[in-house]
Amino acid sequence: MSYLHQFGPDDVFHNQLKTHPQFKVTLYSGSAYINDRREANIQSGSIDLYETLSGSYPFSVKDGTATVVRTTSKNSFNTTDYGTTLNASYPLTSSVEREMIQTNGDRKRIAALQNTVNYYQYQSKYFDFDTYITSSDINLVSIPSIMFGSSIKRGSVKLNYYFTGTLMATAEDTKRNGELIETKGPNVGSTVGVVLYNEGFMLLTASYHISTVSTDCYSGSSGAQLAPNWANFAAYNTGTFFPSSSISEINFEGTHTIPTITMFAHAPEGQLNTSMNPTFYTQGQQYDTVKTGSRDFAEPDKVNIKNTMQSSFCSSSAQMEKQVFISKVGIYDQDKNLIGIAKLANPVRKQESQGFTFKLKLDI
Repeated sequence: MSYLHQFGPDDVFHNQLKTHPQFKVTLYSGSAYINDRREANIQSGSIDLYETLSGSYPFSVKDGTATVVRTTSKNSFNTTDYGTTLNASYPLTSSVEREMIQTNGDRKRIAALQNTVNYYQYQSKYFDFDTYITSSDINLVSIPSIMFGSSIKRGSVKLNYYFTGTLMATAEDTKRNGELIETKGPNVGSTVGVVLYNEGFMLLTASYHISTVSTDCYSGSSGAQLAPNWANFAAYNTGTFFPSSSISEINFEGTHTIPTITMFAHAPEGQLNTSMNPTFYTQGQQYDTVKTGSRDFAEPDKVNIKNTMQSSFCSSSAQMEKQVFISKVGIYDQDKNLIGIAKLANPVRKQESQGFTFKLKLDI
């Protein structure tokens, strides 16, 4: 196939692209928002593993094979007419979770993190589990890995604590060592907790009051009004009653490593200047007539090509030169199967005296 050109040893490159997507998780009165929005088909404040395919969902059509999506009930299948599309949903969703772990309560989840926390003591003394974690009430905030990828970007965590729309306190990792230091509030400079960047956990240990004149329903009980503090941060959906005046905002950046393939497709000078488009030939010819028989196969051997070159002078024809307009680049496998098409935003005119190289980049 003359239109197929094999990639050379210097035409295909395999790389990895490291990205840091930004997230802002806002928690308020029983609802959670990711980057100021909520997905329509999943639980509030959750992120869908398939959300890059907006509106995607599994489905099956009822037919005689009785093949259905696993989540379709037997009763739903039996009462549905044949030919009906049965929709389902993907279960792979996750969200930011918050759990208050008290010193006199069940501390199995915190105990499971002991070795992990102690591992990071080389970064800061506040990762000493026995000194700062064992004897403290822990406000544990968990970030799912489908949000941050391989790790949370170091130094990107910033916690904002609002009350009735006013920013009361901020904590962030200014040292880029995992310490969450209060940069706005009653105790600026104090360490309110630590971040486990690779694991996606935030352990808030400070329990002092951010405000002594404001209270909210952090415990989930209608009669229990507590003062805002870092121990109540992200407590937006506990119990039956939700805090109505407090807003917790978690800002961070993830780390996603994306494998990429970069390909250089060449259209050399003097090649790839023939087209099968009918407008490429002079009008009125039988260019596509094929003669076949028991022993032969013949195509027209003399077909006039239309001269589409334009002269810069009036009433004058330009010198004949074949030209085509490249609008797509096809990618084939070793068996000559078309496996991908790269489309150009605007067709590129190629004359016989010109050569082009197209750079194709594929994110996997």
